[in-house]
Parts: sequence; C-alpha cells; structure tokens
Amino acid sequence: MPCEKGPLWENVGSRQLAIGTESECMLFPRFTLRTILAVMTACAVFFLLVGTGFRGQEWAWGAAIGILSLGVVALVHAACFGIVWCFAQLSAARESRIYGEQRVTTEQEAAP
Repeated sequence: MPCEKGPLWENVGSRQLAIGTESECMLFPRFTLRTILAVMTACAVFFLLVGTGFRGQEWAWGAAIGILSLGVVALVHAACFGIVWCFAQLSAARESRIYGEQRVTTEQEAAP
C-alpha cells in the first residue's frame, strides 16, 4: 500500500484517519512474531549445518549446498517469471493500442 497522508478525518484510501494521527510510511513491511521466529530458526539450522561442515562432516556440506541451491533455483524462477511478465505487459499494451486504432477506423467507416 503506498504512503498516504491527508488532513484529519479525511477518508484516505480505504480507512479514515483518527484525530491527531496521520498515516505514516512503513520503512519495512510488518511481519508477525511467528514469521520472524520461523525465519530465524531456519537460518539457525542452516548455519548449524554450515558449522558442522566446517568441522569436517561431509553430509553437512551436502545438506547446506542443497539448501543453498534451492534458494538459487527459486531466484532464477522468479527472475524468469519477471521477464516473461514484463513481455506480457508490453504485449498487452501493444495489443490494446492496435485494436483500439482498428475499432476507431471501423466505426468511422460504418458511420454515414
């Protein structure tokens, strides 16, 4: 949601501002405590595996590299999706512009 500010009691977006308050821009998105604890636990397990790998356990290196490779694969998929989405947006804009011009010309030809 974009940063919204307005005078008191003015309906800004879908909410109404209370007396003496203004909507503030969020620097970081709001996460629940449960989400933060889950991310911290996952990071702790990952770095436990890395630490065990440094102490000479080959299985720990394999597990850490496997987890890291899943993250890389997710990033590559997100990048490919972003590229295809951008091309789809460009194609849709071009298509609406072309069909918009064709509709105007057919309407002009049909008019007496």
